[in-house]
Amino acid sequence: SLRGALRSLILRLTLFYLGAIAVMLAVMPWPKLASGHSTETSPFVMMFHAAGIPAAASVTNFVVLVTALSAANANLYASGRMLHSLGGDRLAPRALGATTRHGVPRRAVLVSSLGFLVTAGLTALFGARVFSVMLALGTFGVIAVWIIILCTLYAFRKDADRPPSTLRLRGGRVTPALGIMALLSVYATGFYVPEMRLACYVGGPALAL
Repeated sequence: SLRGALRSLILRLTLFYLGAIAVMLAVMPWPKLASGHSTETSPFVMMFHAAGIPAAASVTNFVVLVTALSAANANLYASGRMLHSLGGDRLAPRALGATTRHGVPRRAVLVSSLGFLVTAGLTALFGARVFSVMLALGTFGVIAVWIIILCTLYAFRKDADRPPSTLRLRGGRVTPALGIMALLSVYATGFYVPEMRLACYVGGPALAL
């Protein structure tokens, strides 16, 4: 059921995300993790090294690399399909909406692949600085998307013509507002993080437009 699926989702997110962070912070104090931050070192690898398990650190590095390749492949698929859909709706160049005789959006995938190549080239030229900028822009994108989702939820709850729901959320009237305030507080802290300032300065006006 939907209720059971949501409860299972919350439990899994709590276990795998918050649980992993709790274990990591129990092994290493967060100031030490923060002082040794680097785009070349995973906090989990640092934790395994501190615990005296170097082999586990190597396995973690391998898993991270495989996960990154999997995420890149998924993003390439999603961005290609998105460009194809936008091209078909004339919200992007119509040429991107074309497909091969096998139904493959080749042009959209090639354009998406070009973005990957540009990013790889910039990384080769400027190193970790590019990763920091991309991470900052991605973080702002996540914050912006969730703010929009919560605003949509708030507007949906106020719609008198919405269909009745059998699933009730305790505190559902204030939860969207609390979530938006929490996300805005995270956005505000970005002005104090050098790597995040560019995303904060550019992302805010872009979202307003």
